[in-house]
Amino acid sequence: CKQKISIRYPLVELSVAFLFLLTFIFSGMALNLKFFAGVFLVINLVPIFMIDLEHQVIPEHLTLPGIVVGLVLSPLLLGGLIGFVNSLLGILVGGGSLLLLSMLWKTAFKKEGMGFGDVELMAFLGAFLGWQKILLVIFAASLLGVAFGMVIMFLSKKFRKERVLPFGPFIALSGFLAFYWGETIIHWFLRLYL
Repeated sequence: CKQKISIRYPLVELSVAFLFLLTFIFSGMALNLKFFAGVFLVINLVPIFMIDLEHQVIPEHLTLPGIVVGLVLSPLLLGGLIGFVNSLLGILVGGGSLLLLSMLWKTAFKKEGMGFGDVELMAFLGAFLGWQKILLVIFAASLLGVAFGMVIMFLSKKFRKERVLPFGPFIALSGFLAFYWGETIIHWFLRLYL
């Protein structure tokens, strides 16, 4: 159409290809359930990342089915009945903690501090990752958000004035981190501090 193509499109496509390859390697280079679960996360988290970054909204048609799929697959991914319970606890810990934080913020400051899409996204990841890894997601997303927010606050006058930073991209990045390396990070952290 003789129109310029935004750099965003090839970057997103390269990111998805890289994440598919990483998922394949992570799943033991086999087309197993872990691989397909990872692919499901990629095809949902990448659009969530981009949409929230640009429009500051997280579509329910991506998060709500993700909660159901994660819960249904949890006995196979996380280990039988214990895996199912772990997934339920992940939904409650992930979604519940952000819901509580959002309610406290609204009560204290009389305005929205976090959208409900973030709550649903955290519940979605909790269903896939379980309660232990969702704690890692909460910690990592908060750390990334604060670090990025501080940097952009110094670089952008507009940001200092508006102070609006979507949290979904940091949750999505942390979700990938926990999916691929969550157990390693948690074991390292426990050895370091316990």
